[in-house]
Amino acid sequence: MAHPSKKKQFSVSYAVCLLLELRKAERFERCEREVAQVAADEDGGLDDILTWNAVRVARFLGGRMAARLAGHGLNPIHFGVLAYLAEQEEMTTADIARSVLVTPQSMSPLLDGLEQRGMVRRTGVRARGQRNPVQITAVGREALATVWDIAQATNDLTDAGLTADESTQLNRLLRQVLGATNDTGQLDTRFDASAQMGL
Repeated sequence: MAHPSKKKQFSVSYAVCLLLELRKAERFERCEREVAQVAADEDGGLDDILTWNAVRVARFLGGRMAARLAGHGLNPIHFGVLAYLAEQEEMTTADIARSVLVTPQSMSPLLDGLEQRGMVRRTGVRARGQRNPVQITAVGREALATVWDIAQATNDLTDAGLTADESTQLNRLLRQVLGATNDTGQLDTRFDASAQMGL
């Protein structure tokens, strides 16, 4: 089993899930409007719009990953939270929210749920304006180890028309986009985690 603390080994599906969040809310609505406008232009076509294709693929892959994790009571955002916490001694709620592309407001109830299940623990006093560190527990590490191979298996996109080499290349390109948006601060963190199962 690949070591669950190595973030760069995240699956294609999880990388696509993150990219999908860049198209949520107002940005997704704007994308839909742009797509409709191009579709009306006889010189253009949907197949030529990279971002629209990315949205469609992300919905397919994100939904497939969510379905495979659901049997263990987790979803892709839970997986991301546990995986990031597994490689850090502790993270603040805000840091976790930025890492998995959700709003800090929606991260709090998500962490509440994981804490109730014994997968994470908050090590500080919960108070407005106070730093609120979060750590993964032994239960959380065990849960992550259980689903890591499941997430890694979603890299196999042969049923989606890609070879193993093409899947690896796709993951590299997705990480390149994610890395660039992280570096420039362009990442959209307005995603509401409570709606994530609607991928």
